[in-house]
Amino acid sequence: MLGEINKILDAEALNATVCMIYISIDALAYLSMPTQQSETTRKDFINWVDTYLKTDSSQSYQYCGKDFYASRCGKIHTYTPYSSYGKNQNWLPTKISYKLKR
Repeated sequence: MLGEINKILDAEALNATVCMIYISIDALAYLSMPTQQSETTRKDFINWVDTYLKTDSSQSYQYCGKDFYASRCGKIHTYTPYSSYGKNQNWLPTKISYKLKR
C-alpha cells in the first residue's frame, strides 16, 4: 500500500493520495477487526485510528478517529471535506490538514 501511495504522491496528485490513505486505513481496520466479524464498520475505522495513528505528545493536534472518519467520509463519498457524519458530530473540516511531507 505504501508503495502505491508514494507513486501517487510523486505524481503530485494530492487528492488521490489522501483518498488512498483513507482506503489504506479502511483495509488495515479490516485486518484488525475481530475474527467473528465479516465486515468493517465506522467503529472499526475510528478504533484503528485511535489505536495505531499516533503523533508526538508535544504536537498541538493529536489524531482522533472521529475526525479522520468525518474527513474520510467527505473525501471518499463527495470529494469534499464535508460529510453527514461530520455534520452530525459538529466536526469542522479544518481539524485535519492535508499537508503531506516525506
